[in-house]
Amino acid sequence: MADNTVNGADNKEVIEAVLTASEYCKKLERALGNVAFEFENGKADDTEDYAKSILEGVNWTIQVYNATKDYLKEIGVEVDQNAVNEAIKAIGKAYEDDDDNAKAELFKGELKNFIGAIALAGGRIN
Repeated sequence: MADNTVNGADNKEVIEAVLTASEYCKKLERALGNVAFEFENGKADDTEDYAKSILEGVNWTIQVYNATKDYLKEIGVEVDQNAVNEAIKAIGKAYEDDDDNAKAELFKGELKNFIGAIALAGGRIN
């Protein structure tokens, strides 16, 4: 377990951001699974709006990740940035093509993996 330092200096803001993102991502991870299920098994009237809000949450998490990635590495959180970037590009294509199956695969695949890694990060801080 890492201590509460970032690059050797105390940085409560980084730690607070990771803890906040971790708690948020626990909820977001469930939402990704739920919306993937809807894309696979028949969309509800609000599925597209639900997916849009989830993608906004993923975007926010990416911003937090980018601001805290050095600390996340220090505490052993591994994220394949290239895979996340490719998933973001692919979700754009899935929307462009109106491909619900591709959307479902991305929501329950790489995006969920990324969000899950951040969800677990809070437990690595002592």
